[in-house]
Amino acid sequence: MRFTVTLLALSLIFASTVFCTESEKSSSVFETPKPAFTKSASSIAPLASTQTRSGLVVSTFATPQGTLRLYLPDDANAGDQVSGLITAQPAGQTKTEKDMNLGEIASFNLVFDSKTSPVIDGKAKWRIPVSANSIVIVLQNKDGKEIGRTDIPLQDSKQDPIAAFGLAGVSQIGKPIQINGPFDGDLDNTQIDMNGQQLNVIAESPRRVIVAAPEGMSGLVTLQLKENQQSMHCSYQAVGISLSAPKTSLSSGEETTVTIAVDGLTNVNTNVALELKNESPGIVNMEGGSVQNIDISPGQVPSDGVYKTTRALIGLGDGSFQLAARLLQQPAMQTCIMASLR
Repeated sequence: MRFTVTLLALSLIFASTVFCTESEKSSSVFETPKPAFTKSASSIAPLASTQTRSGLVVSTFATPQGTLRLYLPDDANAGDQVSGLITAQPAGQTKTEKDMNLGEIASFNLVFDSKTSPVIDGKAKWRIPVSANSIVIVLQNKDGKEIGRTDIPLQDSKQDPIAAFGLAGVSQIGKPIQINGPFDGDLDNTQIDMNGQQLNVIAESPRRVIVAAPEGMSGLVTLQLKENQQSMHCSYQAVGISLSAPKTSLSSGEETTVTIAVDGLTNVNTNVALELKNESPGIVNMEGGSVQNIDISPGQVPSDGVYKTTRALIGLGDGSFQLAARLLQQPAMQTCIMASLR
């Protein structure tokens, strides 16, 4: 069944490890939203849990048959056309149970402003009314019964159109890529290749597109985008961040050292900024503070393109600790070169 392959494959895009310690503790591109519903006082159907991250609004519907996720851009305005992927993860202990539940999910529909998007299509596209204050999307089963809904606020003020295509010059491996530009809000009209590999467009608004970046590509990456009758070529630096320590559990007074490694920096021509965070301040004390920025200039990068630095850790109490590192948003945008398609 094409639906099975498509939805499960797309849902795995967001299970990529961004960083981990030797304890194999990992953090995903999107933290998995809690499957429990929050009851709405104004509706019999439960509200989906919602997260905003990496330019996306992710609505998660938990049903007895499994989990359904809808991905939309987080910059939606009234009057916009927007589109995004729908993914599903069926419940069940056996393949038979999962196949049966996935078949049931395939019969569901997402409805907004009286327009129906079948879940089996794996994507949705809607025009937001100019009078709307939010995007209220209803999940219906095959009998048309409402079994869930999400209410996504719109931007407070109208955003200006973007005239030129561009993206951040540095992006973290495993995280979605955001490209700004004059899009039409329909992901079906957008094709993006990276080093010859076609990428999955996750969501699109008239001002940006969010793309799932593949794992394993680091350093200078070439990207080609085709939007209707326009084509662009541009490059950005894909960097990876990893944390490692000889010990991931300390006793009071015990010491260890964490190594922060950033790879893919060969020939980087701009500063790269990271945030390092101690997520267990009651367990360990980290040299330099619990939350700190690490700025890397091109002159600090060795010839192998891997920058490393360390921080001392001292145990404050007995137990395991967790640290996290992420690339800070790059303020400078890399403008892309455009050419008309023939």
